[in-house]
Amino acid sequence: MPMLEETHSLSSKMKITVDPEKLADFSQNHVSFYMKYSSFVFRSLFRSSFQKFLYWMLKRENIEEQMVRAVHVKVFPLRRKNKKCLFM
Repeated sequence: MPMLEETHSLSSKMKITVDPEKLADFSQNHVSFYMKYSSFVFRSLFRSSFQKFLYWMLKRENIEEQMVRAVHVKVFPLRRKNKKCLFM
């Protein structure tokens, strides 16, 4: 099975996702902030330096290209059941 080639990017597998149910949990200011932040992260994933890092990481970890189904960027932070963010 072929490894990810250095010239290949995972861009076709990258997705930005929003859970519409979470919209009610955040103010309009928070929604705007998280939309901008997630868009910035998503754009950063397409930079050649990050693509090279992904190539190196997959090669180093011996991960085959078909094993990577998708790279998801979630718009809102994950929250514990007690509603506190996992990262803040």
